Amino acid sequence: MDEDYLYENAPLIEVIAEVFWQLTPIRSVPGAAIDPYFAATSNGFRTAAGKLGYTHVERLVPEEAPLELVAKEPVFRFRRSPGAWPLYQIGPGIFTCNIVPPYNGWAEFRKVISAGLDLLFAAFPVPEKQFKTETVALRYIDGFGAAHGVGENFVQFTAQQLGFSIGLRDGLLARFASDPAKAVASMHVRFPLREPSQAHMALKISPGRKDGQRAVIADLRVTGTGAGAPKGLGEDILNWLDSSHRTLHDIFDMMTSEELKRRMGPKKPVGGARAEG
Repeated sequence: MDEDYLYENAPLIEVIAEVFWQLTPIRSVPGAAIDPYFAATSNGFRTAAGKLGYTHVERLVPEEAPLELVAKEPVFRFRRSPGAWPLYQIGPGIFTCNIVPPYNGWAEFRKVISAGLDLLFAAFPVPEKQFKTETVALRYIDGFGAAHGVGENFVQFTAQQLGFSIGLRDGLLARFASDPAKAVASMHVRFPLREPSQAHMALKISPGRKDGQRAVIADLRVTGTGAGAPKGLGEDILNWLDSSHRTLHDIFDMMTSEELKRRMGPKKPVGGARAEG
């Protein structure tokens, strides 16, 4: 396995691992569903997470909100202290593990995800029989700012540094735009992957903000649903996430120009599996 590294001036904003499981749909209410084990799971998760130091619990939806109407949305967030990262979130049919910089590489974050999955399956009643994985996803959100060469010309940066163009016919902007350099666009590409098998890659490039400054946001997400999701629990999910991480790493490396890599600075080894920039 390749050396794990981080760029000195990495654009990383957040890394998110998500696990969704099957619920019982309410056919008379579109989008609504019942998680019959959520009360037991959330209570057990809270107790066990507290023993690991995740004692700061935030409720993300009002107490009076029917849980059936917030299916697949986080209801509780668990932190070691207010504003601390990494964090866990659970809701009816959903578990997430989130981290922001400082990020010490995939190997370290994987340990946090693994611990969270252990909490989830210890709290979920008879998971080997009742837990049916529906979707698993790994998502990296990067923000490229002035330090990475982002100036006023969004189209030029995305084309030259990220390999994405808006695909307009030659000369169209020059003829009709009062200032072609100020053109912006959101670009979204989705395609099936070789690895993990039957998973999909979604890549979105859009204008945004990072640290209060103008930025180009790259949102990279690998999703496995249905036949593309891992069948087992625990280690099967982690192995799927490992595979997704390798793919995300290689896509990020291939899409970023050599100039942009220089702007991201030297690679800092952190040990273990490869890390995305």
